Amino acid sequence: MIAQHQQNNLTQITTKDINNDISRTLHNLKSVNPLTKTCLPTLDGSLFIRVAEISHFKSEDIYCRVITRSGEIHFITKPLKWVEHKLFKYGFYRIHKSYFINIANIRQYHKSDGGYLMMDSGKTVPISRSKKCQMQELLEGL
Repeated sequence: MIAQHQQNNLTQITTKDINNDISRTLHNLKSVNPLTKTCLPTLDGSLFIRVAEISHFKSEDIYCRVITRSGEIHFITKPLKWVEHKLFKYGFYRIHKSYFINIANIRQYHKSDGGYLMMDSGKTVPISRSKKCQMQELLEGL
């Protein structure tokens, strides 16, 4: 009986946390200035880029790729976790262990093949099974 009660509390906390993440992401997305720039470290120095121009990030071990809306690819010398911490406030969302996307640059959502997104860059991004329901809620809130 106690174990079931503890399990129910854990489920409630998790659901509440997920709903807070979704609400926070939607709020952040609506308050982003399209001219806002960010600085990302590269092997050669720094990349100064408008947040609105970033389609998504893809993890590459301890580095990541930045894919722009036009399809350009840049490598940065920080892990995806660092990027997530830096850019979450601009309407980005982690939809997979290897992908962090700009919600404003989603072109299409596909339910087939486990679920994936087509980004403005023309690239497809998979949605992890554990994030599928959250992603649907997030898209419904747009």
